[in-house]
Amino acid sequence: MSYQIDKEFRKYYEKYSEKQLKNMMDLTYDTLYKKFNKDVNFGFNGCKDFLGAVLLLKYDKSVEKNIGYGLCMIFDGKCDPLDFSEFMDNIIEKSIISMEDWIDVYDYLETHHKWIESHKCA
Repeated sequence: MSYQIDKEFRKYYEKYSEKQLKNMMDLTYDTLYKKFNKDVNFGFNGCKDFLGAVLLLKYDKSVEKNIGYGLCMIFDGKCDPLDFSEFMDNIIEKSIISMEDWIDVYDYLETHHKWIESHKCA
């Protein structure tokens, strides 16, 4: 089965270097850690959801608050990374990207950014 990928979203996340993505992930993680004083371990798959969510909230301002809410829920201990993954599936339905685009960013991060496996939140 083939599907159409949003080329604009793909261009958006592909433009970031490894260093920029690490900085984006660190900044978001550290900000939430300081706010809630809670370490969160996402696991490798959860880290891809986490970074994908950060990229999406920067790309699609219409879901920025919803994604921020979901991230706060994790750091506040009100949900776990699996719950967040399901939460993001619902957010995708409200966003300007499709589920195929979401799967594509997830696959892209897995294929091109193996460093995520050793990130402090993995």
